[in-house]
Amino acid sequence: MVAEERDRAGSKRGLKVILRVDNFLLTTEEAPRGLLVKRRLGVAYSSIVATTGFVKDFMAGLRDVFSSGWKGYQKEVEKAIVACLEDLVRQTESQGGNALIGVRIAVRPMFTEKTKMFFVSVQGTACEVVEEGDGRGD
Repeated sequence: MVAEERDRAGSKRGLKVILRVDNFLLTTEEAPRGLLVKRRLGVAYSSIVATTGFVKDFMAGLRDVFSSGWKGYQKEVEKAIVACLEDLVRQTESQGGNALIGVRIAVRPMFTEKTKMFFVSVQGTACEVVEEGDGRGD
């Protein structure tokens, strides 16, 4: 779920992404509404260097000529982001957490003449959260 937040004047304040998978919460928000942070477990961080093979580079290059520039690499970057998020969920759950808040994703291209790589990093705060008013926040 992506929620768009607006200030009192109606201007966009930015996108807040909230995703629930089973009983695990991933969000870009630092203080998600309706939830109480029971325990902060610390910063969780994961990174991957995603490379593309020669054939993918060649085909992506052809597509780049005839379409928008990054579509050839989009799937590889998406796979790397998902892998990082899965790693963060494992890290958080192993510490007894059920949420990752303040999630930030960074993707940096690293191109040479022969290789196209992307550095993908994802970080957030691992937490145990409960819904406000459920009596477990004590």
